[in-house]
Amino acid sequence: MIHEAGDRPEPTHGSLDHRGGRRLRPLLLLIGTGLALVLLGAVLGVVGSFLNGTVPHLLGVGVPVGVVLAVVGNGLAGLLGTRGTGSRLGGALPGIGWFTVVLLFGSLRPEGDLIVTGNGHGVAFIILGGVAACLGLLPRRRKTAR
Repeated sequence: MIHEAGDRPEPTHGSLDHRGGRRLRPLLLLIGTGLALVLLGAVLGVVGSFLNGTVPHLLGVGVPVGVVLAVVGNGLAGLLGTRGTGSRLGGALPGIGWFTVVLLFGSLRPEGDLIVTGNGHGVAFIILGGVAACLGLLPRRRKTAR
């Protein structure tokens, strides 16, 4: 079909319009990925906070489940965010979600309720989980040519 100079062809099924639709998809994908990473960190914070008091004994040594989950989960989520998005901001997003939840659960409510306590397990949970959340912020090692 031949079009006149000022006519634009109608978009076909499956194609995008000429008003910037091609630029909107990556932006929506980036926003969705960011929200998913923050949500992942928040879920790790909730589960770790409630499991922080659970201390099973493995080979005679008490292992706080919350601390292990915070270190392993935050470290992997940060690295996943950095690798998946290609930026350090993506690695920081799970840590932002985790810190938000943990700070809320570690603050004393008017009723006196407290989920993350100030004992050794709670302090280890906050400090080690925070350090592990920063793993996604480390710069990537560059491969050297030999």
